[in-house]
Amino acid sequence: MEVYKFVLVILIICSSVRADNILDLIETRPSLAASDQSMICQLNENDVKSLLTLSEQSTNTQKYILIKTDENEDSFINNVRSQLSGLDYRVCSFKLSQVSLALTNITIVNNDGHAIPYYGRRDPSTLVRFLAHLEQRISKSPYQTIKGKLDKKAYEHVLEPKIIAYYPDVTAPAFAQFQQAAKLMAPSPPFFVVHDPQLAAKFRLNQPGQMSLVRRLEKSQIFFPPLSSSVMSLEPTQAIMAQDIINWIQENRGLVMHELKDTNLYNPEIHDPNKYQLVAVGDKSSPLGLYFFKILTKTIQNISRENEIWLNPSSISDDNDDEQNSDIQNHIQSDEPVDLIRLDDIKIVWIDLQQFPSTALNLQKLYQIEPVQNVWFGLIHSPSTAIATQGLDSVWFDLNGLNLTRSDRRTDQENIWLVRNWILTVTDREMKSATNDSSTGAPITFVLEPEPISVRQGGNFLLECRVLPHLKCSWMKDSQSIVVDSRYRYAISGRDGGDCSLMIQGARIDEDQGEWTCLVDGTNETSLPILVNVRYDTKTEF
Repeated sequence: MEVYKFVLVILIICSSVRADNILDLIETRPSLAASDQSMICQLNENDVKSLLTLSEQSTNTQKYILIKTDENEDSFINNVRSQLSGLDYRVCSFKLSQVSLALTNITIVNNDGHAIPYYGRRDPSTLVRFLAHLEQRISKSPYQTIKGKLDKKAYEHVLEPKIIAYYPDVTAPAFAQFQQAAKLMAPSPPFFVVHDPQLAAKFRLNQPGQMSLVRRLEKSQIFFPPLSSSVMSLEPTQAIMAQDIINWIQENRGLVMHELKDTNLYNPEIHDPNKYQLVAVGDKSSPLGLYFFKILTKTIQNISRENEIWLNPSSISDDNDDEQNSDIQNHIQSDEPVDLIRLDDIKIVWIDLQQFPSTALNLQKLYQIEPVQNVWFGLIHSPSTAIATQGLDSVWFDLNGLNLTRSDRRTDQENIWLVRNWILTVTDREMKSATNDSSTGAPITFVLEPEPISVRQGGNFLLECRVLPHLKCSWMKDSQSIVVDSRYRYAISGRDGGDCSLMIQGARIDEDQGEWTCLVDGTNETSLPILVNVRYDTKTEF
């Protein structure tokens, strides 16, 4: 009996060990050794400077995590130390007041002094995840070589901006500069290289030393040196230094659309106050969430390609996007004036509800905006130079206006143009009346005039109008004054700054369809009348 109990205990222990081994593969367990007081590391400004000035020739083998701390953050530091004790990182802290260096709150420093900023959540487990990904990127070569189909497939699945270069001669000084740039910029963007000329041609790289920055989301490719340069020879290519490559990447790497993650929450590139900030919120595992993400990405690609064709008509390539290029080119070559959208002025952030579920509650609380099947898209910040949206808390796209009855090429293209034109409306509306009366010397009253709109019955829409800041304005429909109530309300409370943009909830054919005019209070001056079309169409749930 005693032997039986002993065997049973052994089996239980073995089962527990086996389970722990499986969990060890997916979790980082705190180490008792990490609580040793000898591991405590506090730095002053000179200590930090010395770490950041280490060179590649340094014999230092220690990697560091530098954490800016305020008061009462000892528990966070200790948690990080315990989580990372087995990853060969030494966790050091320094007070905000002690160091004037321009460092992020958490910075990873390699043994050669290369500093990598961490913009993620201030949480030990998220930091561990970031470091694990970082180790995969920089533990081997700072670049990846594309030798065949499998390597090319892996390259094509990299969604973030990436660098690809063609160097047939790996001993050339120019290639050494490429390697140095890749190492200094690790882990982002990822660098790729091809050595075979036939394979390089598949990436539109035709000259030795040529490289390009590829932004897959926007389907754009920027070359360095530029294609407009004279035919390159090996000599000028050799003169390109690593810092030249880095400067070129920094100038062109900016993404229009970011997906918000735990590891990039505080990335300053996402929170640029000098750009129009648009947010798209949805669940990509839901039908409409996935469809709108697809429409939004294709909209960005269309805008990017539209700008490229407009600026350089010869840039149309013979690829499998001929139909898309044809649509864009026909639009540009039509008799209608073309308003190009400046992508450099825009930042779009996709927030997925699977990862950030509380966003839905916060949107309704902060902006009182109801979703369409749990999808939102709107402008939440404008630069100080903006005219059309200055003073507005937010402007939201009416997803009820999308055709969701089917998903074919023609319907998708219609929806893409709806999204594109809305982005243009809220980011590039200038003083349209400036050219109306300037020739006669008449004073300009309207800063922003309303434009025609088509909306589905039951959908919400915004009529925009803005006059000079010292004036007030109001609305008329079919020459009758509009009374503001629960369904008609001003976007700016009190119509401050001359903005009387009107938000209409639940569009109705009998009440809202017709001719609308913006009127300057106390005068007979009005904007040009515009038509509001309320469509009575049945939408099937997507």
